[in-house]
Amino acid sequence: MLKIGEFAKMCGASVQTLRYYDQIGVFCADYIDPDSGYRYYSRDKFKTFALIEQLKQLDFSLDEIKEFLACTPAQQCRIYRDKKDSIMKGIHNKYRQIGQIDVNCTTTQPGILPLNEQSLQMPFEDDPCVIGKWTYCGILEKAGAFESEQNLIKEPGAIPQNLFFIPGGCNIWMYFWSRGYVYYLLPEFNAIVPNAYRVFRVGDVTYMEIDWMVNIFLGESHECVVRIYRQEDTRAYTERETHVVHDNLDVPYFADDRVLGEWETVDIVRDSTKFDSKKTYWQGDFWIVDMQFFPRGVCKQTRRHSGGLYHNGLEYSAGVILDRGPQFAQHYEIITQNGEQYLIMEHKSGDYSHTGKVLCYYVFKKKT
Repeated sequence: MLKIGEFAKMCGASVQTLRYYDQIGVFCADYIDPDSGYRYYSRDKFKTFALIEQLKQLDFSLDEIKEFLACTPAQQCRIYRDKKDSIMKGIHNKYRQIGQIDVNCTTTQPGILPLNEQSLQMPFEDDPCVIGKWTYCGILEKAGAFESEQNLIKEPGAIPQNLFFIPGGCNIWMYFWSRGYVYYLLPEFNAIVPNAYRVFRVGDVTYMEIDWMVNIFLGESHECVVRIYRQEDTRAYTERETHVVHDNLDVPYFADDRVLGEWETVDIVRDSTKFDSKKTYWQGDFWIVDMQFFPRGVCKQTRRHSGGLYHNGLEYSAGVILDRGPQFAQHYEIITQNGEQYLIMEHKSGDYSHTGKVLCYYVFKKKT
């Protein structure tokens, strides 16, 4: 047995710390001399004290540490997971704060605008020669160096693949336009990024050169990327006509008794295979609140909007939910975790209409 002073010296702590830990029940002495009041510790205590110091570095409070040390190994694993989720949520919030700081800095520079009503009321200046559909071709090494489409650098996964300039400069998905600029909206950063464009012709083909500033704003590049788009036609499209992706809804009905009943939204995930019922990935509000499935392929979806909640009538067949409004076929699967049933559904929104990409999945839990 070691006296408190000896133990404190060997573990790099103060005597006062050990006494305080003992008083609050976090780290108690093995023996206290009733006559002298001296505390004594066994050498086996070094491992526990080292764990306490490690937990403090992981931002565990002394109360949390006391609870942790009293738990079984399985319970301690759950506490570790909960702490990790808390840290990840904190990291997410920090990134949001960093994004807001970036906005506060960049919106003081010429061009970058805050995403608000005043900015969206900027006057529109027409440019008839750009009306129509434009298709992405690639990027230039520098502005004004276009020779042919074959010499362009391909940018895998570039978004948007198509740009539509409709009369009046109306917002389409994440952008709108006025003479000389395509304005790209970044709601996450509360910003509007202007991207200057120039129109030129090579033979009988009309091209557009865009200084794509979005990459700089997002930190993906230190220099402006010059994108080239080719004009496909000069039609005066409506916003509805710009939805270039539509699913095949000619699906025969097959019953799925597993899906019948009510399901409430519990999470949104980027990867459907990574869902874990013990974690929560999404921190914001859910646009889709719940879903209810009836026999004969009828289902009802409750959605949230500024005026409250409203119901949207849909159809379904085994494995797929059909939304005939935007013409989406959203596939789903039902899984079981920890004795509970979950329905994981593709979420197809305006992003999908313009890019063809499923960016996230809604997770619903079966109501009992």
